[in-house]
Amino acid sequence: LFLGIFAVLGLASSVALILRRTVARGQPHAVIDNLIDRINAWWVAWNIAMDRITGGGFMMYRPDVMAKYAPDPTQNRAAHSIYFQVMGEQGFIGLALFLSIGVLTWLTCRKLIKIGRATPGDKWAADLGAMVQVSMVGFGVGGAFLSLAWYDLPYYLMAIAVLALDVVRRQQTQAAPVTTAGAQLERRLPDRQLPGRAVLK
Repeated sequence: LFLGIFAVLGLASSVALILRRTVARGQPHAVIDNLIDRINAWWVAWNIAMDRITGGGFMMYRPDVMAKYAPDPTQNRAAHSIYFQVMGEQGFIGLALFLSIGVLTWLTCRKLIKIGRATPGDKWAADLGAMVQVSMVGFGVGGAFLSLAWYDLPYYLMAIAVLALDVVRRQQTQAAPVTTAGAQLERRLPDRQLPGRAVLK
């Protein structure tokens, strides 16, 4: 579902961007040529992944590779898509890991939002989780037509989300014994025996 949404939004934004640039240059026919080149690169990634489950590696963009896997070997272009880029370079295994990292990050952010909304003192965690989710959506949509699979910023955000969840859980773990001990003391002692509590008569 997410891939479908990203693909549709990415396609629309990419076509609009390419059309604006090419029309501004007085070359509207270049839109079709550009899209054909990208589709050719996607077929290269697909064919490599089908032939080699671990992909063609980071240095797959060579004339000999294009001659073997490309529908049009004369076009040697990058995938211009984080999904096809990972598929071609790392195969289906790498693509599965790549998508799994994104899904796990999204679920981590959901936990941050849930904890932050339930605990007033942890509202920052909810804000952080929502911010990272929005950033991941932007990366997923924008990357549908850009070769930015190894751009470092999204991975920083993923690490921040994981560390934030660990911090929140540690805080809850440290606060739990104090709360439990206080509750046990109130159950065992009457009001007049609790230290620091005034008894109204």
